[in-house]
Amino acid sequence: RLSRLEILAGQAALESACLAAAARHRLSFRQAAEAAAAATAFLIQQFAEELDPSVAFGVAVYGFIAGAKTAPAPPAP
Repeated sequence: RLSRLEILAGQAALESACLAAAARHRLSFRQAAEAAAAATAFLIQQFAEELDPSVAFGVAVYGFIAGAKTAPAPPAP
């Protein structure tokens, strides 16, 4: 189980670089999130021979959980 501190530390380490890249390419927050998910999938696929499948699964799950916990709530209807 991921602690809140682990998620916040991961977010702090990556957020400024990701936001800068998104701004450079004029991406919305949604487009930036989709690009990050696609990049993660690409890297896992590219390193499939070197990366243990259980580790790759863990990386994907961690990213999904961290993203779900740090995403803003949808606007009320």
